[in-house]
Amino acid sequence: SLTHTHTLSLSHTPTRSHSHIFSHITSHITSPSLLPAFSHRFVRSALTELEKEIPSLETNVDTFTFNDGQEELLLVARGTIPIEYNRSRYNTPISLWLMADFPKSFPAVWVKPTQSMDIWPTNIVDSNGFVTLLQLWPYPISSSILPPNNCLVRLVREMGRRFSAEPPLFARLTPSGASSSSSS
Repeated sequence: SLTHTHTLSLSHTPTRSHSHIFSHITSHITSPSLLPAFSHRFVRSALTELEKEIPSLETNVDTFTFNDGQEELLLVARGTIPIEYNRSRYNTPISLWLMADFPKSFPAVWVKPTQSMDIWPTNIVDSNGFVTLLQLWPYPISSSILPPNNCLVRLVREMGRRFSAEPPLFARLTPSGASSSSSS
């Protein structure tokens, strides 16, 4: 199952060096067939493109915990994506996880509300913040066809477009009943 329950911090301080990230994760993959050479190059290129085009997202390695309790070191891009709602700009925090067999599987994405935000379920975001990508990912999931290198950039931009139409987060009300100053 792809429902993310929590993350555990790695014992070292994450670095943004792609070569360090890739060597670190590939040294921890139990089955080398999970990340063949073509996928390794593709993932490196897709993440480089993502960080270049959307610098508010940072790539790191972290522990992903599946519903069954199994854990796996995966690549994750965390940060915010810009949206526009009612003529105002907001930043929506997300975590975009790349499963070990990406691009043979969808990324797993959650909106990550701050302490002053709550999740507002939409057509593509559930009450846990999980983003359903089936409607947003226009590329075939195939072992032989790779999506373009800018597929993650396109995905994040499409999420921003959809979140602008239906914001998945809202500011939590303060005890006085006024909206807190957080953005969605």
